Amino acid sequence: MNFWTIFKTNKDKSDQHHQMTSSLQKKISTLLNGMPDDELIKIACIAGLSARVVGSDMVIEDGEIQSMKEALKKWGELPAQKADAAVQLAMEDSKELAGIENHKYCSPLIDLMTADERYHLLESLFAIAAGDGSVVNAESEEIRLISKGLMLGHNHFVSARATVLQHLESLKK
Repeated sequence: MNFWTIFKTNKDKSDQHHQMTSSLQKKISTLLNGMPDDELIKIACIAGLSARVVGSDMVIEDGEIQSMKEALKKWGELPAQKADAAVQLAMEDSKELAGIENHKYCSPLIDLMTADERYHLLESLFAIAAGDGSVVNAESEEIRLISKGLMLGHNHFVSARATVLQHLESLKK
């Protein structure tokens, strides 16, 4: 199954002219014009996982959004303007992106990233969660599930979480 088909809406599916592309694929392709499809998929997956993390506590803070931009600049190798636009897209479509199961984002990343890159992505997800000054249990648990989906061991999760120890709500009580 093509990665982009998970984003097809009923409207997309009934539109004969756009049978091969979803609305999200069209948006991200326009936004990041000229990038290879593998890179677009990688950025969409990272944006989707980021949206799942920031939305897991039902509160999206400005600091978390800024951390998402930094993660996309680093992992998507995007210039600041395109990272800003990609985060804007992720926030506009956050309900659609956050509603997709982790494994649908993680499977392509397993193919597109090395284990070290996936571990660094975990570190970035914790940095995003800590962007508002606090990593709540819901965010940490979401990242733990993502870690499993990325085929990383518990030691990777613990190590990545250690990078934000001072922000862990569970340790502040």
